[in-house]
Amino acid sequence: CFYKIGLQLFAAGGMELARDLKAEGRQVFLDWKLHDIGATVEKASANLAGSGCDLLTVHARPQVMAAALGIGADIVNDIHALRRPGALQAVAAHPSCGVCLMHMQGDPASMQHAPGYADVVDEVRAFLAGRLEQARAAGIAAERIVLDPGIGFGKSVAHNFALLPGQRPLLRLGRPILAGWSR
Repeated sequence: CFYKIGLQLFAAGGMELARDLKAEGRQVFLDWKLHDIGATVEKASANLAGSGCDLLTVHARPQVMAAALGIGADIVNDIHALRRPGALQAVAAHPSCGVCLMHMQGDPASMQHAPGYADVVDEVRAFLAGRLEQARAAGIAAERIVLDPGIGFGKSVAHNFALLPGQRPLLRLGRPILAGWSR
């Protein structure tokens, strides 16, 4: 088992891209995703029980978040920063879960086509400050929130490298920063 080698966080989940929705239709895809994450989270939760290892789920659909939290997920990592209808409520309804709010310009299907910022650090900081405020207003305690500048999500290589030394303004928001480099 992973926790025997010192694992502190296990991530379960997957991307839910628009192309999947077009291929199967929204409800069919959602039913499949709920079944898929349910089986994954239940098995992981059972294997990690008592290990001290947190179970993180990476999903953007509020129904999937709620289902995963209901069967044992500890943390939600949302690329949409809880902007989808019902997402804030899904996380707020589970007062002990953590949440990672990520910045992304655009959506997964188009985010890398032509990302543009006047000042990437300032714009990402302002976005995350707004999402942090919305989460707090929904009843999510500040200590449950981590912020992610979204390296690789709607940003050019230059934007990504500007964010690396630009993390100090993000830290001034008073929450830990998760800087996960992607692609």
